[in-house]
Amino acid sequence: MTKTPAAASITRRSLLTGAVAVGAAAASGLWLAWPDCGTTVTQDQIIDAIATTPERDIDRAIDHLLAQGATERQLLRACFHAPVLKGSDVGDVHVVMVVEAVRSLCEQVPQAQWARPVRWVVQNANIWTRDEPAAALPEPLSGDARALRQRFEAALRQPDAAQAQQAILGLYREHGINAALQALMVGACMSPTDPHRAIYAAQVARGLATFGLMHAPDMLASVARVLVRSSVPDEANTMLAGSQRAASLLLPGWDSGQRDGQASAHLAAELRSPQPEPHNVAVDLLASGIDPASVWDGLFEVAAESIFFDTGGMGLHVLTLLDALSFGFEMLTSQADRALVLMQAVAWVGKIHLAKGSLHRALEEVLEDKEAFTTRAQAMLAVVGHRDEQERALVPQILKEGLDFHDFKYLAALQALDAQGRRVEGT
Repeated sequence: MTKTPAAASITRRSLLTGAVAVGAAAASGLWLAWPDCGTTVTQDQIIDAIATTPERDIDRAIDHLLAQGATERQLLRACFHAPVLKGSDVGDVHVVMVVEAVRSLCEQVPQAQWARPVRWVVQNANIWTRDEPAAALPEPLSGDARALRQRFEAALRQPDAAQAQQAILGLYREHGINAALQALMVGACMSPTDPHRAIYAAQVARGLATFGLMHAPDMLASVARVLVRSSVPDEANTMLAGSQRAASLLLPGWDSGQRDGQASAHLAAELRSPQPEPHNVAVDLLASGIDPASVWDGLFEVAAESIFFDTGGMGLHVLTLLDALSFGFEMLTSQADRALVLMQAVAWVGKIHLAKGSLHRALEEVLEDKEAFTTRAQAMLAVVGHRDEQERALVPQILKEGLDFHDFKYLAALQALDAQGRRVEGT
């Protein structure tokens, strides 16, 4: 018999949208945070259509589902769940990651403009979803939250996919969704090699808040499996060891201070070239009473620039990685967990190699290309401080013309930063 989770609402310290808590579960544990109007087509039917339709026929299948009364909201929700419920997350998880990004952008435009991006998501979900049921979930472990968290982190180090899933499912069943998501976000930040871990964990957490907890065990277990696949032995994880040492140096009260733009600029200037000890500047700023928000601001400034001027291969993912880590930072309640996530963010940015270049000229070159209103255009707008009006204009443009997972994820990440009041300015 399935045990009802101890707590079935997702609560965060501060959601990127500004809300403090998202919804509340019914006594059954079923929670649909995002309303839809479809009444004649079930989620299972849509998921089956995504999984079984040949790629050449998917457009006709989408038209048929819409004609039968399915809504675009239902289609997005099904795309969020389909790859996991059909066992396809063992290969590629980009579809799951991009669903919430597309949803957040769609909410900003009239519903008449949803058709194209939603169809694009369904097409990609169809490509990446096999018609095979996922493996049965293992039996959850029992125990107090601390012990289960330790079992989970040990499973990541070994690595042991079965134990990782059992521990996460135990946290969910006995201690609630928040305990499970917080463990996943901390575990996700630990890899020094794969930024997709944290991005996937954050996007699944956001998706659960949006689409509901009806398939929460499957989604949580999926994240655990992804984390195990890219785990690194402790002795090889020098980046994590450095972040742990830096986090241990932070004094009580470090996570509240004075926001200071000059401090952000100083940190960004220090991190524009690789540093052997990138944590030192951040630790010193926090010790001097600077608010962690200023540290994040400096990190995001370098991250946005890296999309254009990184020569070490980090530029493609660092902005969305930092968005995921800052999401985790805001969601976590433990000071120790928050300190580790922040120091890992510093370490990731410390790996960036930025080449010399003119930011303003790069912007001009991008905007001169009428087909480049995608990833680089909107990222560049962030770097030089031309947000607001131009960025709002990019939302319908990206939804109309974006053809890459990163187009949607970058713009959604930038707008999430806006919701936190961040301003990523260039020089």
